[in-house]
Amino acid sequence: VTSIDPQSPDFLPAYRWAYERRRCEQDFLYLASNYLRIKSKDIIGFPTLKLNPVQQHIHAVAEDQLKRTGYIRLVVGKSRQVGSSTYWQARAVHNTAFKSNRNALIIAHDEPSAIEIFSITKGFYDALPAELKPKTSYDAKQRMLFQGRNSKILSAHAANVNVAAGQMLHIVHMTEAARYGDRADLVQASLFPTISEARGSDDHSIVVVESTSVIGGEWFKAFAEAAQRGDTEYEFLFIPAFEHHAYTAPVPDDVEWSYEEREMLRQYQAQGMTRGFLMWRRAQIQKMRSNPLLVLQEYPNDWPGSWVLPKGAMRVFDDTQLEVIRTHQIKPPKFRAVPTSTGLDPTLNGPVEVWHEPQPETFYDVGIDISEGRTDAADWTVACVVRRDTLEQVAQMRLHINPASQDFIDLIYWLGMTYNAAQLNPDITGGWGNTLLTELQMRSYPNIWRWRRRDDAKQRVSTRLGFLFTRRDKATLVSNAAALVARGDVIVRSETLCDEMWTFLNIGLDEWQAAPGCYDDTVIAWALALLSAYDERVGSNPGGEEMPPAKGATKAPWKYHDVDEDLDDSSAHAAVTIEPWKG
Repeated sequence: VTSIDPQSPDFLPAYRWAYERRRCEQDFLYLASNYLRIKSKDIIGFPTLKLNPVQQHIHAVAEDQLKRTGYIRLVVGKSRQVGSSTYWQARAVHNTAFKSNRNALIIAHDEPSAIEIFSITKGFYDALPAELKPKTSYDAKQRMLFQGRNSKILSAHAANVNVAAGQMLHIVHMTEAARYGDRADLVQASLFPTISEARGSDDHSIVVVESTSVIGGEWFKAFAEAAQRGDTEYEFLFIPAFEHHAYTAPVPDDVEWSYEEREMLRQYQAQGMTRGFLMWRRAQIQKMRSNPLLVLQEYPNDWPGSWVLPKGAMRVFDDTQLEVIRTHQIKPPKFRAVPTSTGLDPTLNGPVEVWHEPQPETFYDVGIDISEGRTDAADWTVACVVRRDTLEQVAQMRLHINPASQDFIDLIYWLGMTYNAAQLNPDITGGWGNTLLTELQMRSYPNIWRWRRRDDAKQRVSTRLGFLFTRRDKATLVSNAAALVARGDVIVRSETLCDEMWTFLNIGLDEWQAAPGCYDDTVIAWALALLSAYDERVGSNPGGEEMPPAKGATKAPWKYHDVDEDLDDSSAHAAVTIEPWKG
């Protein structure tokens, strides 16, 4: 202000903006409510950020901790889209665009989310009046440097935290940390040593780890519960769904409440739950009735309840056996490779993880779960190789790839041929498996799994190739894998597979799926390989034999199994005469 010439006609405007800049530097709430703009769910436009009740709660807790300890260290368990991430993004902008010599890092669970969150930061900056904007240079996707302040904001995702390698961090915002999966420990190990310990009312460091609960997010759960016990410098805050002002709906006069709703209101009314929230919750259940876990996990009423499986849902695989697998069987692959006509070609970052190379005179089975995985946001396409006599996982391919591409067909063909012309069992439900089958047959691949009628006394084998997900066949697929795990007959090597086994759920009588936010592609590919191997072990199909010529075209559509049309008596076995497999 003292550098402004009082005689200049621009003195008053310049004085005003100098005053505004100084006030914004000192008062976060003033900056947010007057100059930080964000898209709103409530109105069309670009209003300033006036803190909603949830954000006000978070702010009060953060300021209280700052006053007591000199810095902010919080773990926030929350419901979906309550404004927590927006609040911490605004604080990051305040601490970098309006303060000097500070580095902020925002970490999301995947790249699209990191880009989306960074767009909020960019939106805050772009909407500032020119008189308040510091000079900047920025990468559109991951960094913004405030040149006049020597401060910066970096954006990364859990698989690429090296973007902040070697830099001192003063503000760290880890969002949706429960979705970091098996990368969470790596993020913690590489990131936490770089965090500043600065304390003070103005010059302090901020670290916030926040997330909705996701079954399988064990790192976040353990980190939060350590904070609850007081084992770390972090403090814990939980934001229930009913605290968010937007989660409400009109209540009809003639509404009838269920017993569950009455009990819920009795338990949480003192904490702020309303009947309007219960009506809103009903609407969400209707929207997500195909996956009821989402309502319970993304809009929970308390912290313990956000991790409890709903009534009628349970883990498919036994916890005790999973702990044995995790403790004694999981190990890193020996190498990564590309399957080619000459075998496994060891290659850095090759698509196939290899624990054991193919052994002579040994049979193998390959399960293939196919998705239209062209982008990182899609499901994974997975091939899992199992040694038939020991049911040990020996190789795994998990990648995002166009399932109709020549590269994918080549990978599957040579993976199978490398493992002694392994029996391939592809999922053909979505249609992409049919493309793979056609290509394999055109190349005369010799060993493709065939469907069989399991409630038939002779266990007759169909001429149809590949696995089709009907309710009955999926029940067979899952129950076979679960039984083999319960008996301790399998050997699992992949940590990814083990993680998916933990979060693979049985919902109701005949539904199986991954928990919200998790994947089941590796589990399904592995289960397909196990079914293929188990069928051969009990002798229900002459494994390795050349495929018989197809009978005439069936009258039924491809998606149906017409037993009378396609069962092959020539390869039938009477179930009661099958001797136990002796290895």
